[in-house]
Amino acid sequence: MRYLIMECALSYAVALDEEGRFLRVPNLGYEMGQVVEDVVLFGEGEVLEFGARSARRTRGRVGLIAAAACLVVAVVAGGVLWRLPIGTVYMRINPEVSMEVNRLDRVVSLEGENNDGAELIAGFSYYGRTVDEVTDDLAELAEDEGYLDEGGTIEVTVESEDEGWKTATEDRLIVELEVHLDHRVTVTVPGVSDDVMRPEPGDAWDDDAADDAVEGDAETPPPSVPAGDEDDDGDDDWDDDGDDGDDGDDGDWDDDSDDDGDDDGDWDDDDDDD
Repeated sequence: MRYLIMECALSYAVALDEEGRFLRVPNLGYEMGQVVEDVVLFGEGEVLEFGARSARRTRGRVGLIAAAACLVVAVVAGGVLWRLPIGTVYMRINPEVSMEVNRLDRVVSLEGENNDGAELIAGFSYYGRTVDEVTDDLAELAEDEGYLDEGGTIEVTVESEDEGWKTATEDRLIVELEVHLDHRVTVTVPGVSDDVMRPEPGDAWDDDAADDAVEGDAETPPPSVPAGDEDDDGDDDWDDDGDDGDDGDDGDWDDDSDDDGDDDGDWDDDDDDD
């Protein structure tokens, strides 16, 4: 059976058991609100009977304990949410630093990715500040330390499994840094070119024509008989001479009156088979 310690005195404690009974037990270092698996009873166990006033006071204590338990749960859950990063922001000038950011856009860790980055953030206060403030201050610090000159470039990369947060954070930090530094430097995302122009929604664009141009599905005309001189033999197996189609390109007409295909004029008019 489990017991809830309801009250603690110097030598005894009051425990509430699972049957709803209040038991006076020796105080073995208990704390009010503690749940224990077993208690030591005085003799056969002293069950306390509370009057209405005591019962109200006990119910009030139970309510306070429940409220305190809820508060503890909320604090623990909030602490986990605060410390758990949603993504990492990389900032490259010559110093390179990385910062982990939680869902509230607060920086919870900051590290130098190279020697210059480690020197840049030495003694820098970052914990709990917004990622926008931290990147702005780091950019100014890089200018003061001589790492970033006018016309220089800052590369910002955001890594996160949450694609929506990743894209929104990248876009916001680019604008934030350029405005904060009065456009003295260029802020870019590696791998994305400013020269690449994409058609905006609503621009005239013939998708069907574009698909046809890409796929190259133009019809191929059927083959035709080659045109040329009627007596020109291009070795194309055409009977293109001027005779009567005797399947030879010799120009000889089979114009005798016999029954064979040559021009000898001799008739095979006997009854044999040759």
